[in-house]
Amino acid sequence: MNQGLEILIARTKTHPEEFIGHELTTNNVPKWLLMIQNFTRYATDEEKEAWQEAMTDLNKWHENKRRDDFTQAVMKELLVREGEEEIGAALYSMSHPKQPRPKQLLTIASITNDALAILATAHPK
Repeated sequence: MNQGLEILIARTKTHPEEFIGHELTTNNVPKWLLMIQNFTRYATDEEKEAWQEAMTDLNKWHENKRRDDFTQAVMKELLVREGEEEIGAALYSMSHPKQPRPKQLLTIASITNDALAILATAHPK
């Protein structure tokens, strides 16, 4: 198998965002897309199959990332207090990745604990 392809397949596991679109070039395409497209025109069947398998893994990673982003957006939305930020801002930022990220990232555990505390005070038993 071509060594360059082996390097890129290994890189899909360590830097998946470079292949999905989060790390865009100035042309707004994933960093390695054009190079791979050109290579696959001349690739062997074995190389094409290996690349397709890597892309399947990348798509699974991307789906899981989007699912995690959704959960974080929902949890963040539960924590929005009046006057702090607009309702829907978390979901907006999830669908608009160029918007600046928050200064402090929250963990799912801390968000869950805070959300449960807020819900407990809003709906006492």
